[in-house]
Amino acid sequence: MKTLALVLLMMMGLPALAQQASPDANRERTQLRRSQAALQAAQAQVDGLTAEKAALAKEKTVQTEDALRQRAALRSEQQQRDAAQSQIAQMRQDSAAAIARQQQAEAQAAERETQLQQQLTTLRGELGELRQSNTNLVSLLERKTLILVAAEAKNRELHSLGLQAVDMWRNKTPFEASLASGSIFGVARVREEDAAEALRARIDAGRLAPAQ
Repeated sequence: MKTLALVLLMMMGLPALAQQASPDANRERTQLRRSQAALQAAQAQVDGLTAEKAALAKEKTVQTEDALRQRAALRSEQQQRDAAQSQIAQMRQDSAAAIARQQQAEAQAAERETQLQQQLTTLRGELGELRQSNTNLVSLLERKTLILVAAEAKNRELHSLGLQAVDMWRNKTPFEASLASGSIFGVARVREEDAAEALRARIDAGRLAPAQ
C-alpha cells in the first residue's frame, strides 16, 4: 500500500515536471503513459488480490464453520456411539446375569430332580421291602392257619377220644366195676362218677377255640 501511494504522488508531480522538461518530453510522456498503465495494472492486480484475499477469507470462514459443524456432528455422533456402547455393555451385563440365573435355576432343578429320584428310589426300595414283608406275613399266616387247622383237628380228635374214654368208664359192666372197686360198690361208684366228671371238665377246658 505504501508503494502504491508513492507511485500516485509521483504521478501527481509529473505534469509540473513536464513543463520544465527537456525536448525529450514526448519520450517522457510515453514513459508516463506506460507507468500509468503499469500502475493501473498493478492496481487491478492489487484489487484482484484483495478480492481473492476476501474470497479466501470468506471461504476460510465457510470452511471453519463447516469444520465446526463437522466437529459438532462428530461429537454428537461420538456421544451417540458412546451411549450405544454403554447400552450394549449394559445389555451384555443383563444378558450375562440372565444366563447366570438360568444356569443356577437349571442346576437347582437338576439337583432337585436328583433328590427326587433318590427319594423315589428309596421309596421303591421300601415298597419292595413292604411287599416282601407282606408276602412273608401272608406265607406265615398261611402256615399258622395250616398249623391251627391241624391243631384243631387234633383237639377235636383228643376231645372225642376223651369223651369215648369217659363213656367207656361210665358204661363198664357191673362185673368190671366190682373188679375195679372191690367189695364196696356204692362208694366206688360215686367216686368213679366224680372222677369222670372231673376228667370231662378238664378235657373241655383244654379244648382249643376254633380259628377265627
